[in-house]
Amino acid sequence: MKKSVADSKDFGAERNQIRAAGRLGGAELGAVEMYHWGRVPLHTLRANIDYGFAGSVDRLRQLGIKCWICRVKINRRKKNSSQSVETAAAAN
Repeated sequence: MKKSVADSKDFGAERNQIRAAGRLGGAELGAVEMYHWGRVPLHTLRANIDYGFAGSVDRLRQLGIKCWICRVKINRRKKNSSQSVETAAAAN
């Protein structure tokens, strides 16, 4: 998983997150492991995020792997600065 995070950085991803859940390593209890690089804004609709899921079912275990890759930075504009620009343009 660490290698996948490093490879995605090399291919141009700005932020990414990988999560594996299930009976990892043949353990009896389920566990979750997560690796990330940067902050992935999952609740922001403006973010360009690619999502992938892969599941595996074996007679001994079940595994699920989720991956989020954020490709573009989010442009945040304040309402006050955009309103002041519009007001100055209307005054001229």
